[in-house]
Amino acid sequence: MATAAVVGPDTSGSSSKAGLAGLTRNVAHAHRWGKIRINGLNIGWTETDGEDFVQRALHGADDNWLEKANASQPMGKLGQVDEIAEFVVFLLSGRSGRKGGPDRSQLGS
Repeated sequence: MATAAVVGPDTSGSSSKAGLAGLTRNVAHAHRWGKIRINGLNIGWTETDGEDFVQRALHGADDNWLEKANASQPMGKLGQVDEIAEFVVFLLSGRSGRKGGPDRSQLGS
C-alpha cells in the first residue's frame, strides 16, 4: 500500500483542528448519558493584537493589512474577540441546551 500526501501552508493547523473536532465529538458521545455538555470552538482567523504583530513582523504587512483581510472574508471581517466571547458565554449558559447533528461551531473563516 502506498500513501501520498500533499502538504500545504495550512496543513498542520487544519490537521490539528480536525483532530480536536474528532476528540470533542467522541468525548461528547461518551458523556452524553451523564448530561455533561462538551463544546468545542473551531475559531477562524481572528483580529487580535497578536495577529497584528504577526502580520507586520513576519509577513511585512503595511498599515492597511486589516482592511484587506476583512475584505477577503465572506462576512466582511475577521473574527472578533468580543463576538467569540459572547458565544462562549452562551454555550456555558443554561440557554444553550442540547445541541446535536452537524458541527455548527465554525466561527470565522
